[in-house]
Amino acid sequence: MEKISVLMTVYNASEMLDKSIKAILNQTYTNFEFVIINDGSIDMSGEIIEKYAKEDIRIIFVNRTENKGRVYSLNEGLDLCSGKWIAINDADDVSDIYRLEKVAAFITGNNIADKFGIVGSASRTKDIIGGNEKNNYIKYGTIGKKRIAKFRLLYSMPFIHSSFVYNIEALHAIEGFPKEVTSLIDFFALVKISNIYPIYGINDILVDRYIDGNNFFLKREMKPHIQRNMKIIDMWESENYKGYFFFKKVKTILSLLKKKQ
Repeated sequence: MEKISVLMTVYNASEMLDKSIKAILNQTYTNFEFVIINDGSIDMSGEIIEKYAKEDIRIIFVNRTENKGRVYSLNEGLDLCSGKWIAINDADDVSDIYRLEKVAAFITGNNIADKFGIVGSASRTKDIIGGNEKNNYIKYGTIGKKRIAKFRLLYSMPFIHSSFVYNIEALHAIEGFPKEVTSLIDFFALVKISNIYPIYGINDILVDRYIDGNNFFLKREMKPHIQRNMKIIDMWESENYKGYFFFKKVKTILSLLKKKQ
């Protein structure tokens, strides 16, 4: 069994934190460590994590009083991870207890252990306020294939960050989580890694994502800081991604055809 490092960064997430942590500690796959970074929370998050850290030696807990931001916390946690595979679990998302077992079986069963950059999965979105649920299955680039087409990753996230399992070598190859951006960190990491390693997806729902009605991914609002970070990512893609301009042109044509229908 390959060791997996589960990485969680926390900032004022006390509402869902108990449920999120318990889901990891109850995983059926047992060879894992749980790295949790408290990024200067001012609610009860630190106390909640500390309670579990005292009870379970698998937890590696960093409790900071200063808020340094998500990208700093992710890289701080990465430095503490000793597993070959890094599973992300956001503090307000809940993993299925079979998540790590199913991902490990996929990686080893498909002989991709030394050849993948990221494996993600389908997820379920739960709207805390409205009570609505939605299953988010992966739309592969090629029907019936587990590997996701590289060009598809230029435009959107195929799966949520809490479903990501990184090959640690892939993260080291891009020098850790991208420091050039303050948001869209997961998308930029995906784009960078997909330029070097293949990306795979599992169409099993392995994570529940809890959001409220004001969530960016529901409203699709492109706020100024999101726009700035998208420009940084787009510039990197144009300079580093082979076929970038061709795929952008194809996307524009498809969008125009769709509008005419």
